[in-house]
Amino acid sequence: MKHRTFLATLALFLIVFYLGIFAISVMTFQDAARRAKEISLDGHALLSAMLAKELQALESRGGKAEDAVADLLQSYAFFLGNPDIKLALYKEKDLVFSSRRDEDWPQSLAAAPAGGERAVTLRRSGGRAAAWASGALPEPYDSYTLVYGYDATETFSLWRKTKNAMFAIGAVLSVLLASGLL
Repeated sequence: MKHRTFLATLALFLIVFYLGIFAISVMTFQDAARRAKEISLDGHALLSAMLAKELQALESRGGKAEDAVADLLQSYAFFLGNPDIKLALYKEKDLVFSSRRDEDWPQSLAAAPAGGERAVTLRRSGGRAAAWASGALPEPYDSYTLVYGYDATETFSLWRKTKNAMFAIGAVLSVLLASGLL
């Protein structure tokens, strides 16, 4: 009888213990995904506003937006200087600028969401994870769609290491507590 009580108590403990670790793991993953999306959306909003103001200033001096938009984004990409950030600009689904010439840009991001909204997605490709924000520039430049990509591979790699450590520590604690219960 004691053997059955021990096994039932151990099984109940392990189920509750690992459900707790799993719940903490899910919450930390959601927090990491939320942070990556926020970084991407914030960068997109900032660059969209800056680019629209620069284009308005250029046109007020008699220049053409179409001629200078790629050069402006090139200077922004250089100014950011962060290899984790990728920029692209589309005009009616035609790629006008890309900060990464060898980058395979997701074509679904070429079209801006309706109603002036911005869309953000998490995508994984080739062992890399990125948060992509896409949206049209402010009027009158709403024919342009700015795509801002933030490489979140390191963020999710850190989450994966933390999750694995929690489960490993949980296994050691389970063995210790099971032997103590025995």
